[in-house]
Amino acid sequence: MIFSVAQAILAEKAGAKYVSPFIGRWLDNSVDGIELIKNIKQAYTGQGQLCLTNILGASIRDVRQVELAAKYSADVVTIPPTVFWAMYKNVMTEKGLEQFQKDWEKANGL
Repeated sequence: MIFSVAQAILAEKAGAKYVSPFIGRWLDNSVDGIELIKNIKQAYTGQGQLCLTNILGASIRDVRQVELAAKYSADVVTIPPTVFWAMYKNVMTEKGLEQFQKDWEKANGL
């Protein structure tokens, strides 16, 4: 559990396999937790050395945070089931599937 780039650097230097910035907890305190992921990745790759420490985005609260964590190179995220299902379901996909089903039934005389 980390809350700063400095902590991430220390963990990496100590050989940690994962660092876990808590995105939601930062947002509860009006701090951009997604920016923390971006800055950690930049610190890890900016030295031009191979970094074996993975970034695990934690305390993710919505789909947008998952997308942004991936965009800024989090290796993995932990999410609650509600976020998983929100990622899975999409109103446009549901409408498209309904229309495909109607078209299929019409094309096959059903």
